Amino acid sequence: MYGNTNHNVSLGLERLTKIRIPLLYGYDQYLQSQQEKYISTLTTFIYKLQKSYGPTFFDYHTMIDECEEHHADPHQKKQLRIAAHEDILAENLYFNRNWQSRGRRTEYKLKTMEVAKPGKIPRLIGDLGVHASLQGFRLTSFMKKAMANNVIQHNGGTIHFCPTPDPFCLEEVFDRLIDPPGRYYFVLFSDDSCLAYRLGSEVLRFNVDISSCDASHTESLFMAMRALFPVELQAEVDLLIDQCRAPITVYDRNTRRRKVTLKPKAPRLYSGSTLTTIINNVANIIIAHSISASEITCGGDIIKAAARTGYIVTCEDCDDWHKLQFLKHSPVRCSDGVVRPLLNIGVLLRLSGRCKGDLPGSKKIPMEARARAFQASLLHGAYPKARFTLIDEMKARAGVPTPLYDDFVAPLLSYKVVDRVEYPVFHVPSHELWQRYGLDAMQIAELECDFASCSYGDHYQASGTNRVLECDYGLTGQNYPESLSFDAVNVHY
Repeated sequence: MYGNTNHNVSLGLERLTKIRIPLLYGYDQYLQSQQEKYISTLTTFIYKLQKSYGPTFFDYHTMIDECEEHHADPHQKKQLRIAAHEDILAENLYFNRNWQSRGRRTEYKLKTMEVAKPGKIPRLIGDLGVHASLQGFRLTSFMKKAMANNVIQHNGGTIHFCPTPDPFCLEEVFDRLIDPPGRYYFVLFSDDSCLAYRLGSEVLRFNVDISSCDASHTESLFMAMRALFPVELQAEVDLLIDQCRAPITVYDRNTRRRKVTLKPKAPRLYSGSTLTTIINNVANIIIAHSISASEITCGGDIIKAAARTGYIVTCEDCDDWHKLQFLKHSPVRCSDGVVRPLLNIGVLLRLSGRCKGDLPGSKKIPMEARARAFQASLLHGAYPKARFTLIDEMKARAGVPTPLYDDFVAPLLSYKVVDRVEYPVFHVPSHELWQRYGLDAMQIAELECDFASCSYGDHYQASGTNRVLECDYGLTGQNYPESLSFDAVNVHY
């Protein structure tokens, strides 16, 4: 976890301000001009999407009405939203373009308590505030619904937005990636996507990821996103885009009186914006549009197609469909012959045996008992329906979860796992579970016996865990701690 220091804040600012591939002089400017040029050719395509999305907004009223009716809806930040709403009323901010409380600056600050990705610079948050989120949380929610309900058919293939890791939805996604219903199938969520492309009798499959996504969006993309909304709501979208034009203030971590304020020349996607998922979706839809107009024979062709739209993408060739990864899930063939989505084992390794901050529960309860209870809730929450040797052994050792700890664990898994009561329990054979990772019999035995038997206070490292972490996260011995910790407090560095 990165420390909240000036050095790390300086590094993190590069995500927003850096030039992509600086060694290629002028390439970043070239990509920006390409994005503007490509989007200018999409007028008809965008108009068709606007018409198909329109009916979803029939139940939407106005920004003020939606805020009044829904600011207290169930949500992780419900109490903060209620307080912000009272603030808006007290300061009569409803009829301002900017709902932020008076005198409040948009602070750009380090995202703390986040497990660092290997080789990646720290992540910063554009703290627009809860007031600003109340302007857009309903409007953007309607657009996400519109995108999810209207699968795009274009150039003989399918472009599909999958809004959550719902197991029924992911099962359909992986079925289509294995056997695409047309010329191609492109599934996306924000900047994450997968592609299946038919080349003669062969199907090529790829995991695709946008590099430097936040820094790659030009004003042209913001305008393309705006054009997807019904005309009568575009003035409200302008208010959300204005939030991304706001100056940001970066404070000295040691002396808050020292600060610098940066004012963008055009809207920039701040990570705190309610537009984040939508505008990243639009970027991926445009990339998919370019791919659909191309002949794909390898990952390099996808990279070229993305470059035409102003984006740099990384492309992983999945010669075995088990290597597909979407929303941290991969497909496995279960004992009943059905292909089902399974949360990656790498996620299990990184979640297990630790807790961000203090362990929940009374300090009067011994640390070990609290650790076991937390681990039990974690395991059952991460794999509510899946049965396989490793997880069964780990669940048996951790014990039965308790409602108290389930409440603490639920937010950790809310964006990773959706537990549908009606989804069936399924069993994954060992050979199918480890197919993605290419483990040999000895490595599998070590994981299913030695690793599964780890408990409070134990540390474990083996070639099998290293291989899983490298496959799912790109973690290697050079950029990961020497051992995984099972003391349920923190990983030892």
